[in-house]
Amino acid sequence: MLGKSPDKIRAVFIIEVLGCPAEHVKEAIEKFVNQIEKEQGVKIVEKKVHEPKEIEENTENKERIKNQGFGDQKLFVTFAEIEAEFESMNNVLFIAFKYMPSNFEIISPENLTLKNNYFNELISGVLLRLHKYDEIAKTLMLEREMMEKQLRCLIAERNEKKAISENLENNDLEDKSNKNTKQKNKKTKKNK
Repeated sequence: MLGKSPDKIRAVFIIEVLGCPAEHVKEAIEKFVNQIEKEQGVKIVEKKVHEPKEIEENTENKERIKNQGFGDQKLFVTFAEIEAEFESMNNVLFIAFKYMPSNFEIISPENLTLKNNYFNELISGVLLRLHKYDEIAKTLMLEREMMEKQLRCLIAERNEKKAISENLENNDLEDKSNKNTKQKNKKTKKNK
């Protein structure tokens, strides 16, 4: 655990939630705010939770929404403006990494003085989290590549089976056609 800075740190930040339906979005933002209130070393001084608003449909938004897996559903966005007091810079960074606010502004103290050891601990903590995120990202990329490879193999296998099946059907049709032609030829010869 990192040491405490001499003064409490006051900051304003914004947490956003996107999703559907509107009721779920509202519940989610309220849940985030309640979780932040329970975090150790963080005291919410003021908060304002905004009502969800439907995202306007334009071509750019529509494509982005479909790419995120929402299909043609109407999406809503909401945000909470939170002013909080932090016991230490560690608490500030914890909130920043855990809740990933879209905006964060330290409003006091105007000047932050950090001792070397404390700053080193902060940097090490940030780097540790970044390495964990990097590990997760690399694992997901590797799993995605493996799944894509398996999918390509399955598609190739299916296409191969389909081609074999079509060839068999074509051969059966040719055989039937040849038999019919031979039978017609025999009948024609008998009739002559």
